[in-house]
Amino acid sequence: SSLMALIQMIEDNDMSYSMMSPTGKAASRLAEQTGRKASTIHRAILDVENLTENSHVIIIDEASMLSVPLFKMLIDTLDTASNKYDHRIVFVGDSAQIPSIGLGRVFKDMGESGMIPKCTLTKCFRFDEGGASYISTLTRQGKFYLTEEQLKHDRVVLGAKQDYEFIKFNGTVEQITNTYMSLIKQGIKPQDIVILVPYNIGNYGAIKLNNLIQSATNPIHTSDITMKTKHNDIQVIIHENDLVMNTKNNYNAISATHYDDMVWDDDAIMEDVEATSVFNGQVGYVVEAKKDTELINDNILIVNIEGENIIYTQKDINNLLLAYATNPYKFQGSQCKYVINVVIGAHSRSWNRQLLYTAQTRMTTKLIEIGDPQVIMEAVTKAGDDNRKTRLGEFLVDNTTEM
Repeated sequence: SSLMALIQMIEDNDMSYSMMSPTGKAASRLAEQTGRKASTIHRAILDVENLTENSHVIIIDEASMLSVPLFKMLIDTLDTASNKYDHRIVFVGDSAQIPSIGLGRVFKDMGESGMIPKCTLTKCFRFDEGGASYISTLTRQGKFYLTEEQLKHDRVVLGAKQDYEFIKFNGTVEQITNTYMSLIKQGIKPQDIVILVPYNIGNYGAIKLNNLIQSATNPIHTSDITMKTKHNDIQVIIHENDLVMNTKNNYNAISATHYDDMVWDDDAIMEDVEATSVFNGQVGYVVEAKKDTELINDNILIVNIEGENIIYTQKDINNLLLAYATNPYKFQGSQCKYVINVVIGAHSRSWNRQLLYTAQTRMTTKLIEIGDPQVIMEAVTKAGDDNRKTRLGEFLVDNTTEM
């Protein structure tokens, strides 16, 4: 809502602007929610003429994901180009979320420096509802959100809309998969459910959970056409109707509007196709798995990603993961109706306040937390970026003072 108000103000004043995000997935969601064009920062830099000559204002969304090298690349581009404008840059983000995967914590350091104008939203209007917004707000503040009385029970439901549910972990992976299947039995589609765990490997890791959920919701039969890959030495088999995640940015993905009519010539599709882009972290489902026996003599997957059919051949199958479960890092910048957040002792070394808060704020309808209270308590009191020794805030203060 705040971003839309800013965009409307810019448009009402006949100013040009560019919207971008550090990742393709975040840029795609930004475009979807605003109804305006958005791109990755990398792609905006490649279109340098448009960026420098037609952007009075540059809006960077999900700015907490911004790393020092990526930000420097943008600043250098604006600084060296023969641009017409003095650009204004607006950063939009949440400093309480996990920091960038790359070096630094640009967004947080800029905010804490006191040298850059900022506006902070501090009031949670849904806090008193006592649900997901209540517990995520307390997590953001570093406060444990379950009372002693609540912890006497194995299950706690909070909120006027009952949009938060805590389930005390019983030590079995079946509890996690059964919770997922209980939502399926209520008629909720797999596309609207995600399990978040910080590890990919192990008995409670995303890869094993994905294979278990696949077996329960979309089992593989001997007659099915499949494509196989390996992740962390664990075999992953993908077939029709599977929920999958794309794990690599691809600006030359093959899109087919009428894939039944496609004609192959070696590795190229010759008819009814156009190049498109798919991004790391985007989720889709397999529309069809088929075998081309005439030309390429190999299996292909047709994957619907945000309404567009994308072709995956054997050479790029490694770019797909099953997506019933994933980690909060991959899901940053995304949302899902039902989130099952698994906070247990097996992953205690990974959990911290930023990671927990990021996971908790991915839901739009309901958050189910399967967890160990002690692990949650330790997570909310542990800052996840304390070990990042950055000096951007210090440099901003020094340089501004000198100026």
